[in-house]
Amino acid sequence: MKIKGIIMVSVLALSLCACAPDVNVPAEETTTATSVQETTAETTDALAKVVSPLPSDVDVNATDCTLRVSFEEGGIYMDDSGKYFLDAKIYDYEKFDMVDISQLAVGDIIVLRGEEVQVESIKNENGRLAINGYIDEGGYELKTDDSGVWYESLYSDLRQYYEVGEVTLPIADGFMLVDEAIPDERTEYSVEIVAAPDETFLFHFVPNNTEIVVEGGVVTGMHRYYNP
Repeated sequence: MKIKGIIMVSVLALSLCACAPDVNVPAEETTTATSVQETTAETTDALAKVVSPLPSDVDVNATDCTLRVSFEEGGIYMDDSGKYFLDAKIYDYEKFDMVDISQLAVGDIIVLRGEEVQVESIKNENGRLAINGYIDEGGYELKTDDSGVWYESLYSDLRQYYEVGEVTLPIADGFMLVDEAIPDERTEYSVEIVAAPDETFLFHFVPNNTEIVVEGGVVTGMHRYYNP
């Protein structure tokens, strides 16, 4: 009888051990919760949009187009054959699709001047979109034009141009520079004057104020605008 009693007690002890709760369960629950948090963060990052500028439409071959350019003194010159040429750098500015900008939200990324900018705040006021504050706050400002595209706007509504190439182009007979660099004044200059300016001529040709017209690969005209 004693032997049977000992055996029954042993069986009962083993049964109780088998039914005891697993102390490792809470650790498994903690691991599961951590995994859910990591997945949520990754999902948020995945939902962020990246808004990039539209491809440049500038005719770098300069065949038939209007171009924004810059050139230094001596950039217009006469060669040994007696013909005039222009050596200039050509420019474009970043343009953004109106739909992309209308859907831009905090947390998205916009590519400006070749760099990714995380959008931390957006404010749209009087047709001007401030990203991460206004310019004087260290942010960026976008503006739209009649074509519907958006572009980065600097102080005095100047545009942020970037260089896309360099050209050497012949200048047509009858070429004239229409100069409106001084407010409320309009003057026309021949190629001879621009090629050999005197001390009274203001030589300042940059993409925000200088535009050339090219027809058949030849510069037929130039316009210089007021640049505040």
